[in-house]
Parts: sequence; structure tokens; C-alpha cells
Amino acid sequence: MFDSRLLIGVWSAAVAIGSHYAADRWMPRARPESAPVVSAPASSLRKLQPLTVPIIANGQVEGYVVARMSLQVDETGLKATGLPPEPFVVDEAFRYVYGEAGVDFRKLARADIGRIRGEILRRSAARLKTDAVKDLLFEEFNFVPRTENLR
Repeated sequence: MFDSRLLIGVWSAAVAIGSHYAADRWMPRARPESAPVVSAPASSLRKLQPLTVPIIANGQVEGYVVARMSLQVDETGLKATGLPPEPFVVDEAFRYVYGEAGVDFRKLARADIGRIRGEILRRSAARLKTDAVKDLLFEEFNFVPRTENLR
């Protein structure tokens, strides 16, 4: 007669095939969703090269203003110009610090930073002809006397 092991094996295979067929037939299939569209961020943060500006008084170099800055940039607004904002912001920062007679950079006060930041942003926007540069962030803004070594 039949071997009981063979009968159990056939019965197990039939149950497995039947359950697979039933699950496939009656369960809804998960449809693959379309991949989400990844767009460029609306704004980004760009780090600028360190800026060192000599402070000249009475015909001599008194020291240096050392600044490390970052920009918050609106990427969509910047595409219209086709120009990178970094050179313009660095140039305006240099021009402001080097040419501003109303600020004594040897004795910086807290209120001066806000005015400096706003003026650099305003001048940069005028040259770029866009307000794509949203913010100017200072990581460091110091006066280093000429007697100290720069890093």
C-alpha cells in the first residue's frame, strides 16, 4: 500500500500550492507607487572663503578684520541671474569694511554687526539685480591687532 510519508508530502504540497493560489487570487496586489519627484531645495546654505581686510589708520596697518561668513540663498531666484553670489558678497563685504569710515572696527559693538550685515546684503542685491541672497550669517567677525599673528 501507500507509504504514509508519501501521502503526507503530497498533501503538504497541495495545501501550500492551494494557499499560495488563494492568497494571490483574493489579496489585492500592492501597486508600485511612482517614485516621488525630488526637487532641488528652495534655499541652500553656502559657505564663503574667509575674508581678511586690513584696517589702515594714520597711514599704518592697525590690524585686520577677519570674517567667516555663510549665505542663505534662494536657488530658484538665483537661476534667473546665472551668476554665483559668492564673489559679489565677498567683494561688497571687503569694500564695506575697508571703506567704511563711520565704524571703528577696533571697537566693535553688537549693534554694528546688524548694520554691517544689512548693508552688505543691500549692496550685493543691487549688484546682482536680485534678492536671491536671503541672509548673511557670520561665523566669525573679529578685529585682530597687527601685533598678533593671524591663523
